Amino acid sequence: RTAQHAAERARAEAETAAACARAQVDYAAETIVVLDPSGRINHVNAAWGRFARGNGADAATASGIGLDYLAACRKDPDAAAVVAGLEAVLARRQPSFEHHYRCNAPDELRRYLLRAEVVARNAGCGCDGAVVIHADVTALELAKERLAVQREVAAALAAGRPVLEVCRELARQVCQR
Repeated sequence: RTAQHAAERARAEAETAAACARAQVDYAAETIVVLDPSGRINHVNAAWGRFARGNGADAATASGIGLDYLAACRKDPDAAAVVAGLEAVLARRQPSFEHHYRCNAPDELRRYLLRAEVVARNAGCGCDGAVVIHADVTALELAKERLAVQREVAAALAAGRPVLEVCRELARQVCQR
């Protein structure tokens, strides 16, 4: 009886700890998904759902559970590096992977940092895959781009290029972004 009671108590404590961990993940501003070893989603946080709904996703995508995250990445011809990095993390050939990417909306420029990390075996979360975090780094990336443009303009003007020529070149570059 005592062993059974101890086992039940340990199970209840583990369930409480898992619920607390999920709640903490849900409070994060970044979109977070937890993948199983095959690349399927077995948990998303609240930010994932908000981002998905805000971008017109259907209910299944907003909930995320059970979706094949890797298959979705494979459909994007620009995501080959992401697929390779995620596969390496899921196969435990590397502990983590990072990738900067653009995810522009019709009315705004957006930049993100994807970071994937191996979920430690027996981490108490009932999973054995990877956690993927999408952090909004738009402000930082746009500041870097503005600084690069300012340096380029300053160098061109210092080199004696005509102001109108520098402005035309700058406008061409901005239109390409």
